[in-house]
Amino acid sequence: MRLNYEKPSLSRLAQELRRRLVWSISSMEGNFAFGVPELNVCRREAIHLELAQSDECFQHGFLYHNRLDLFGLAIKLRQAREDIMIFSPSISLRTSAELIAATADMERNLAEIDGLLRDEDRYWASRLCRAANQTQLLTVNMALNQNYCDLLRLFLAGYQEAASDTMLAELDPEFLSTRAERAVQYAYSNIAMAEDFTRQYSHLQLYDLDVAVCLYHAAQIVAFVTGPQGTPQAIIQVNQCLHFFKVFYPLSKTAQPMVRDLERLARKLYSNPTRPHLNDRIETDTHDPSELAVAGSTVPKLSIHSLLRQADFPDADHHETSPQTENTVEDEVITGVDEENDPDFSFDPWMGWQGSLDPFGYLQLSDLY
Repeated sequence: MRLNYEKPSLSRLAQELRRRLVWSISSMEGNFAFGVPELNVCRREAIHLELAQSDECFQHGFLYHNRLDLFGLAIKLRQAREDIMIFSPSISLRTSAELIAATADMERNLAEIDGLLRDEDRYWASRLCRAANQTQLLTVNMALNQNYCDLLRLFLAGYQEAASDTMLAELDPEFLSTRAERAVQYAYSNIAMAEDFTRQYSHLQLYDLDVAVCLYHAAQIVAFVTGPQGTPQAIIQVNQCLHFFKVFYPLSKTAQPMVRDLERLARKLYSNPTRPHLNDRIETDTHDPSELAVAGSTVPKLSIHSLLRQADFPDADHHETSPQTENTVEDEVITGVDEENDPDFSFDPWMGWQGSLDPFGYLQLSDLY
């Protein structure tokens, strides 16, 4: 079918449907192995399509001038975050100067995407009620903040995803302090958005897991950066995040690993406020070292919200050569494995369209190729 290529001979509607289908599949894939290129099926380099046109243009028969709307911005933000996630594991192989240069380039890219956001697409509590799609507006604005957090946390000494202490020691302390302040500001902003959204729209359904992911990382950064002196405020912020999860993802198996991790973080803050660091989450992995050596290094790259990690698919070689072992309780906290139930696969709202699928009449599937 070669849906990943433009085909000018098709009607404008068929071309647009191809774009939306492929970009939606690419976006949905982020729930499985985001930032791990070797596990991507619908790779960005293989997509030779323009971004989808705006819903307004699409719904009115392409009579309006095309512009990048929230759907297109969401795709751009996913691409930018993927670049950051691919870059992060390689920082140990770089110098501090290379780290600063690379992150500056990625930050400029984020600033360009930020500049594409129209005023009416920015999150303001007062104008949220007038938005055509409140959940998409929330998702895009939180994703933008999270992209900045993903970059800035590379400079948080001691943080799990940060550069090594040796590399960071070469940098100006004021430079590092500024980035820590910015990281926590973006995290606070996401938590504030979520709190406001919960207050106004608790009746809405959130299918996209991206909001949950952004909120999970926001809570982690706030707890880490504020330190012992900010523990009471951090506890409040973590509890607000947990409340959001319970309101919008009460039955989601995909969100449960993040909920359990945040609950454990809250307990840690209560019981040991002098050490709110988060690296203990990795230290509790009780897998046998030889088992990890056989399984390879791909699975640890997967984030806690990855559906592939939650499914706990065995490595092919490992499955053939090693006996099955039971997960301990702590393994379940880390990997999100639920041995009694399969994880449910959340539907991404960006896969769908507002209104009729075919505003111009019945369209045959064969018209797409």
